[in-house]
Amino acid sequence: MTYANGEVFDGRWRRENRHGTGSLTSINGDVITGLWRNDTLLKQVELQVLPPILPSHKRTDNHPNINESDATQSHLEGLESANAQLRKHVEELQNQIAAKDKVIKKKDEELKKKDEELLSVKTTLQDQVVAKDKVIAEKDDAIEKMQGDTIVKESAIGEKDQLIKEKEEFISKMQGFVVEKDRVIGEKDKLIAEKDDTIVKKGEELASVKSTLQDQVLEKDEAIAEQDEEIASLKAKLKKIGQMTIESDNESSDQEDSDAEEHHPAKRRRTENGFSGSGLTNRATRSRARRVQVKHENIKAGEIKCPDPQCNNIILHDGGCKRLTCTNHQPHYLCFCAHCKMIGEDGSEIIQCDCPNRNTQADRDLAQEMRNQRSRENPEVVE
Repeated sequence: MTYANGEVFDGRWRRENRHGTGSLTSINGDVITGLWRNDTLLKQVELQVLPPILPSHKRTDNHPNINESDATQSHLEGLESANAQLRKHVEELQNQIAAKDKVIKKKDEELKKKDEELLSVKTTLQDQVVAKDKVIAEKDDAIEKMQGDTIVKESAIGEKDQLIKEKEEFISKMQGFVVEKDRVIGEKDKLIAEKDDTIVKKGEELASVKSTLQDQVLEKDEAIAEQDEEIASLKAKLKKIGQMTIESDNESSDQEDSDAEEHHPAKRRRTENGFSGSGLTNRATRSRARRVQVKHENIKAGEIKCPDPQCNNIILHDGGCKRLTCTNHQPHYLCFCAHCKMIGEDGSEIIQCDCPNRNTQADRDLAQEMRNQRSRENPEVVE
């Protein structure tokens, strides 16, 4: 391979790198021969320039025209000996090179495995780095959010500090107001002390006046007690006179009533029939029907809901005809079958259905069995 600077490399390659035995010829003709590893020269080997190997010439009788001297013959023998040694040395070098190539091949295989392991480790580390980057990004987002929350909290703290400052100013003003109030209260305490002294004096005067008044009240009480005794005596006398007058009035009233009954027969008849002057006595009370409110329909128990979807009336009916009438509809009532809830055409009371004619428990059970049979025969019909 010829490089851009003019140098020429002749040798073995691996992954576009000089790897193995080779020689590098510079632009001035210098040759560097050695062992390369990953484009790096590990060991330099100097190659000796050997004379050309000439074929051996033996003196035979087949060539009588060749006449050589003994010096030439000895020189040829020396060259043949040197050629044999060189061949042996070349073979040894080739064997060494082959052994080195095997070692290099083995090392290359080990290096390939190491490269594969390194690639696997590199991939794993890259995945870990990606995962770590993702975690770092999430933490960065969390930190940014926390910083935003911190800013908001700092703003709130600033507002609270301002509020605390305003409250402290207000408290300072209130303290001044309290000091003024304390001064006023002190003055008022002095005034109250003076008032207390006045009250004590007034109390002493009042006690003196009270004592005088109590003496006068005792005298008045004694006079009032004497008057009460006189009044009680007079009341007893008046009560006795009143009782005597009431007994006399009752006797005269009974006599007048008996005379009135004898002269008024109609009044006597009303009294005998249970009437009096104040109105009816012994009047019979009317019976009232008890209303029962049912929330849910129970056809089997005779609690049947009106088929009109806008009407929530539930009719309690057990026995009698299958025709039921809902009176919630005006001006005409709604007639329908108690079993299948078929409504009469155009408000007619005649119900055109094949249900039992009665509305007893047995008839309701029979109608339910008929509906179940129709549902089994035609499952699409839901009643």
